[in-house]
Amino acid sequence: MTAWPSALTVAMSWDRDAMFAWGAAMGAEQKTKGTNVMLGPGINLARTPWCGRNFEYQGEDPYLASQLVAPEVQGIQSNNVSACIKHYTVNAIEQDRSGMNVVVDQRTWMETYSRGFQAAVDAGVGTAMCSYNRVNGERK
Repeated sequence: MTAWPSALTVAMSWDRDAMFAWGAAMGAEQKTKGTNVMLGPGINLARTPWCGRNFEYQGEDPYLASQLVAPEVQGIQSNNVSACIKHYTVNAIEQDRSGMNVVVDQRTWMETYSRGFQAAVDAGVGTAMCSYNRVNGERK
């Protein structure tokens, strides 16, 4: 298995072509291994240093994430491997994630946390992984 640079590292370039190439290379490796679904891209926002998955995300800027997730999804799926965006949504803390209840108002949720998810859906992402935590008291 290849040791790939983190999504956060590639996202720092703000380069859509680089993100597509990175996604395509990972998708090609998954195809070679016989994988049908790649668990990525990670599209949550890096909002807290206590999230052990920040390296999978494309930073803390919702605009940046919404711009770079599409080429990553398209790169992965250019290999006939389905991309799986994860985790839906506001899943930012590892400790007790199954018991966590994240309370967020609708505007913040839509304008900040959901932008990357919407961009991935618009790009034709194949699947989505639910989050472990509750959002406003509900499992999503």
